[in-house]
Amino acid sequence: MARPKNNNELDIVKIRTVTLMNMLKDLAGVQNPNQFAEWVNNKSAHLNWCDTKDSKKWYPYFEGRVKQKPVKILGLLDQICYFASSFYEKGPECLWNAMWGAPFDLWDIGFSTVLNFKDGRQGPLKLIAYADNSLTFAQSVYNFQWALLMNQVIGNEPELFDLSKSIAIYRIDQEVSKFHSTGETGLYKCIHLCLSSEGVINALSELGILEFVSKQLIKLEVSRLKSDQHYRAAVGVSDIVKYAQDPFAFCSKNKWKSAFDLEEGPSIISRMKELSARSEFSSR
Repeated sequence: MARPKNNNELDIVKIRTVTLMNMLKDLAGVQNPNQFAEWVNNKSAHLNWCDTKDSKKWYPYFEGRVKQKPVKILGLLDQICYFASSFYEKGPECLWNAMWGAPFDLWDIGFSTVLNFKDGRQGPLKLIAYADNSLTFAQSVYNFQWALLMNQVIGNEPELFDLSKSIAIYRIDQEVSKFHSTGETGLYKCIHLCLSSEGVINALSELGILEFVSKQLIKLEVSRLKSDQHYRAAVGVSDIVKYAQDPFAFCSKNKWKSAFDLEEGPSIISRMKELSARSEFSSR
């Protein structure tokens, strides 16, 4: 396994490792590396592994003290938790795939669901697909933003997978813009909206990655504003760092939301319930 080529690649290896360990810790229902080691000892008893608690084997990985991808450790963990490597590569709710995955993998993350509204009293309901081959890319992007905002209107704050979807669609738009300027500026606002959600903040904080993810996404936007003059012109700001840190300081949420028809929320929810009762659309 080749070592990371630069500090950024090394930081990504470290954060993947720390996140993996925290995800497995949560899965095991334990609170610290010592308890995790006990869990591993119990799960691996039939494999005749050496004790991992007394040696404090897992501490370096919880602390991110690695210099390259921990291939051997992933191989061991896969024996007692077959999706450990998948956790490492994909991240929580496919976040790493959204941030660093290949462009051709992004569509399945960003446009993986239909319009979905989570009415707490009735359960999740669906209306129509917001992305398919009958729609233009611009229409699909509009529908995604509309769905994200409408969920807020009916009282549902963005969740971690909403952040992953926002990033994936942002990066798809970035790829499209290399060949054709889309003029789309709302997707970074979607990312920031998700990042400011209490649920997303809590989820990332529990995994110890809130600051890292926030900084990576700010760097992503700053880099795009520097390199894509058409995008920068569409955004229309001079202080790109401050914009990347808080786009709503330059364009209020209400002004952004005014571009979307969100006043029909109650009637749409009523229609969705009627359609669901007729079994024309299944719940998620």
